[in-house]
Amino acid sequence: VIATACYNYQTEFIPDVCIDTDVYNQKQLGKACKVQDIIGAGQGAPVVVEKVEVQMLPKGNGIAPQFTITLRNSGNGEVIRRDKYREVCSQRSADLSASFNLAEVYVQLAGEDLECYPKKEQILPLEPDAGDAAIYGYARFKDKVATVVCRYNNAITRPESNYGSQLRIVVYYGYTVSVAKEVVIKVPLPKNKGLGTPTPAQEPTPQIAPY
Repeated sequence: VIATACYNYQTEFIPDVCIDTDVYNQKQLGKACKVQDIIGAGQGAPVVVEKVEVQMLPKGNGIAPQFTITLRNSGNGEVIRRDKYREVCSQRSADLSASFNLAEVYVQLAGEDLECYPKKEQILPLEPDAGDAAIYGYARFKDKVATVVCRYNNAITRPESNYGSQLRIVVYYGYTVSVAKEVVIKVPLPKNKGLGTPTPAQEPTPQIAPY
């Protein structure tokens, strides 16, 4: 017997991150933190943020932070598009292959939206971005791993050399898990009449001979 469950899920990971506005060390100021990659932990979800690579890219008179986010399917099921999970579970559509191994990623830095890549139109060319979904990145999993890149589009030009901030990563997806269990059906054997309770033998009726 195989039982399949499908459900919507989201993973949220909110690490602290160091923003360094002085990548060339030109400011005569001490640094309060160090830019370093982030290792994800303790998310308790089937899809987890495994690692965040942090870069400060020079832009104009400031810097533009960029984050390369690695996701991993750490569960025993399959990732599916969050808007297609019901169809996948009910198998209402003939071809749902494009709906598997796909998640949406939304990222903010200090409450401001970042732009993430690849875009939906790059992964699903027949379904262009629309409205607020344009800032989302679309992560395609291969061998249970996917990567998106998210950028802060404006230059940060704060006077201090570096400071701590907060990164918010939200991954939206559907998930399907199938569980197989072997079931043994026992069929009762038919009763053997030869082995039943014997019927007591009847004594013969005495016969009286005529005179």
